[in-house]
Amino acid sequence: MNASDIAARLWDLLLSQPNLLAAHMSHYAVLMRDETELAAAYLRYRLLMWAMCFGCSLLFMGLLGVALLLWGTTAEGTQAHAWVLWLVPCIPLIGAAWSLFALRRKPPTTLWRVLQAQISTDVALLKDGLPEIDPAGARVGGFRTMVEAVAMRTTGLGGDSEVHLKTDGLQGGLRLGPRRLMPVSLLAVSHGEMVQAALDRALSSETSGEFDGRFVVPMGGNAGGLNAREATVLARITAPMPMAAALQSRIEVAALERLVARGLVMISGVTPSDASHALDRLEAWNKPAAVKALTLLARRRNGAGDRFAKGPEVLAQAIIDQLTAQTVDCLLEAAFDEDDAFAGQDSDALARHPLVHAGLKGHRGIVELNTRLGVPVIGLGASAPSYYGAVGAVLNCEMILPEHAGVANAIGAVVGQVSQKVTAIVTSPAEGRFVAHLPGGGENFTSAGAALDALEAALRAEAESRARAAGAEDLRITATRDLREVDIEGRKMFVEASISVTAAGRPRVAH
Repeated sequence: MNASDIAARLWDLLLSQPNLLAAHMSHYAVLMRDETELAAAYLRYRLLMWAMCFGCSLLFMGLLGVALLLWGTTAEGTQAHAWVLWLVPCIPLIGAAWSLFALRRKPPTTLWRVLQAQISTDVALLKDGLPEIDPAGARVGGFRTMVEAVAMRTTGLGGDSEVHLKTDGLQGGLRLGPRRLMPVSLLAVSHGEMVQAALDRALSSETSGEFDGRFVVPMGGNAGGLNAREATVLARITAPMPMAAALQSRIEVAALERLVARGLVMISGVTPSDASHALDRLEAWNKPAAVKALTLLARRRNGAGDRFAKGPEVLAQAIIDQLTAQTVDCLLEAAFDEDDAFAGQDSDALARHPLVHAGLKGHRGIVELNTRLGVPVIGLGASAPSYYGAVGAVLNCEMILPEHAGVANAIGAVVGQVSQKVTAIVTSPAEGRFVAHLPGGGENFTSAGAALDALEAALRAEAESRARAAGAEDLRITATRDLREVDIEGRKMFVEASISVTAAGRPRVAH
């Protein structure tokens, strides 16, 4: 949609709902006033600092000249307290330096950001307010769903991601996700006695076992189709317990993994949320349990025989740093994939290329590199304030963390829309004959207009029926036509036409 289309929409809105448009413009006036006052206050502050810096500098130079003159005319034997001559000019010099430092301070909020966000929202609404649709479907990890859906990417990475210790090689390392675990600190809130006792027993030994600090939690559900070994393991897990207590042999580990994959059992272990509790970034759950679990994990050995970390705080910081690094890679991969300049290239390889990461760090050498993400990033979710500030710093971009980011998903579920789209075509197998491929079957017409009108009416009814069945109400139905014709000897020849009808409305509120 270009500027003329937006202007046309505004004109239609002015004719159809003038009161609504007038009220909206009055709110724009208030928003513009508030933003202007904020910008003016910041401008006055900068002008004051510049004036103070300039005045202090002039005063410094004047007092310095006076000090030099007095120093030169004072008798040599009476200069015991001459240091006062040099102290006085330093006072305005300090004021000038403080003013320069104050000028480097950024505004308390990004100027005009609220106004820009409101304009962007209104333009999106004028464009029908619909998200981009990808015919190949959403991306889940590295895979496509191959079903038309909202163009989005999902990656198993967050506060509840599983922490893996990489034991290959001498140095080892960390990897997070994609599986979700229950944080040990959360399990300790409801089953503190069991969790603390298991952690204390494991800590009494100098070496940590593979299952130390990990627990299993029954989730219920349909247990049909299990083999004998899986059923045996599931029968033991009647309540949350240490993982070692649920397994009697190594062979049963695979059975437990299959139970986890089916959602019958959930594993509890060390996660970034536990690391945040250990570092006092979060205080929602049980910090002592998180510290003990991290201590056990830190005692594990890498390929060189050394412990993975010297203590729980060191390991916790390494986990948070790894979460930041993997989040940066995910965002860069998405950015390269959406940037037309890199079309057809491997976005995953570009995101992890050494030159890109050197540019993010502002490498300075024989070659100087600078890289930054060219768009702002909005962090949503309860964990966003804890993790995404560091992500914005690495990407050298603006990171927007809304005040109520923790409930953004819940708000989205309430204000979101249910949308159903149906499409059908009209064909012309012979001159003067038009077939509308209705939901109930084909129907012949003698004119293209009649066929198109009949098809659109049928599709509107079908879209409305599907939307209401999906739980939508207050429906808004729109239709688009794509007519394909060719010129043959100066005559318009009908080839085919397609009609798409979309019915959208807010979800029905349960009472």
